Amino acid sequence: MEGHNKNVTSMITMPKLQFMASGGMDGKLILWDTIKNNKKWVYREHNRGITSLAFNERLILLFSPGFDHQICIWNPYISNVIHKVQAHSSPIYSMKVVGHQLLSMDMKGTIKVLDVRTFVEVNSFEVESPDDKVKMEPMCLEVIPKPLKLAISGKT
Repeated sequence: MEGHNKNVTSMITMPKLQFMASGGMDGKLILWDTIKNNKKWVYREHNRGITSLAFNERLILLFSPGFDHQICIWNPYISNVIHKVQAHSSPIYSMKVVGHQLLSMDMKGTIKVLDVRTFVEVNSFEVESPDDKVKMEPMCLEVIPKPLKLAISGKT
């Protein structure tokens, strides 16, 4: 099946909905029906590449951050974006959902915490390198559930 015309940067499954989503450097978010093996929607709200995908199963919301500094919020049952958040001043590299909170990290190491019920920022902090002489350049964010911790990796 024809999908993206540039590199795919992220994929995520939504098992209860029997969907899969893929985001790419072409700025497209494609929602795939895994039962019918076809495209359900092709979303085109990002004007630059999508870097990551996250899904909140409880609220049935799909999140796509990108190089355009935006977070687009989608309901997989409808064909257009339901909300956009301009939370960062640089490209967003990674995103995770933790309960009713959405954590996003940009290339400068700024982590924003949004409430997914209101799309309002509730916290913001910077990733710090243990060595002041070496800049971390964060790339990936992961959540460790028990005990709750953030793991951040970068070029250094």
